[in-house]
Order: sequence, then C-alpha cells, then structure tokens
Amino acid sequence: MDVRSLRYALTLAEELHFGRAARAHYIAAQPFGRRIQELERELGAKLFERTSRRVALTPAGERFLPRARRVLAEMDELMRTAEGDHAEPVLRVGVLGFGLADRWAATRTLLATHHPELELSYRELDWTTQYDAVRTGEVDVAVLHDVGGADDLLVEPVMNTARCAVVPAESELADAGHLSAADIADCPA
Repeated sequence: MDVRSLRYALTLAEELHFGRAARAHYIAAQPFGRRIQELERELGAKLFERTSRRVALTPAGERFLPRARRVLAEMDELMRTAEGDHAEPVLRVGVLGFGLADRWAATRTLLATHHPELELSYRELDWTTQYDAVRTGEVDVAVLHDVGGADDLLVEPVMNTARCAVVPAESELADAGHLSAADIADCPA
C-alpha cells in the first residue's frame, strides 16, 4: 500500500467527486480512479460506492479512512521531525533541454517576488525520464516537451516552440530555407 494512494482516497472522501479530487493532485480523473481501484483491490474492500451521479463512502470506507488519515498525519509529522523545525520550503523544478533557458532568470525573479521564503532547486531532465521525475517525486514541477504518455499527469501548456524538420544532407529538402507541414507531408517518417 503506498502513501500516494492513501492521500488520493482521503481527498476523494472529502470531495466525493473524482474529477475534483484528481485535479487536487494534478492528475487526470482516469488514472486517479485506477489508483483508487488498485487500493480497494489491495485492501479487499470497496471504500467508495460509485454511481453515474454521485460518490459515497461505503461502511468499509467509513472505518478505514479515519485511520488512514491518522497514519498519514503521523507520517507527515515524522517527515517534519526529520527535516527539523527550520527547514526552508524547496520547489524542485525539472527542465528538459532548453525549456526555460531564456526565461530562467525571469522565472526566478517572479518566484522570489511572490514567494521569498521559497528556495528553488533545478534538475536537468532527459527525454526518457521527463515524466517519471514528476511521478516519483524527484521534482515537484517540470518544464518538458509533451510527447504523449502522460495521461496520469496534469500537463498544462506554458509556451510554444517552433517545430523543426531535420532532413539528411543529401535530401532534396536540405537546401530549403523554410519548410511547411505540406512540404514534408509525403516524406517517409
């Protein structure tokens, strides 16, 4: 049983709505629902009664979730004890490639202005682990290139970058000063 699933279940018990509960954890409703189902399977008990119109706690959910809340509160207290009383909040930002290169100074200034107590920590991401860094908690937020496969994460566009076409030097398109989507539509992938 993992801590994240317990937190999801507690949020669902408070919201009694899958969409709102999922948004509170910055993930889509479908993967959120799968995590709740996996927790219920693991426990061998249904925690929530679901209909197309409402979500309600089952008797098992009413017994289980208050204890889960106490366990999570103890875990949070344990983490605070380990961090010490004076730990500064840290926002761990993951960036893929040039994602924030030209905006990093402005981003730091904006955060320092609105959240002076917040310390920023920067982590370089790569193509193969850009989503997993968020999933595993290695970073709190990431600026990445959405290439699909992040259905369980909330991905919000923050900037657009121009598309680039890369062709072999011997290609008939190699000397083109500009290529449109129509120019490369018939090219093999």
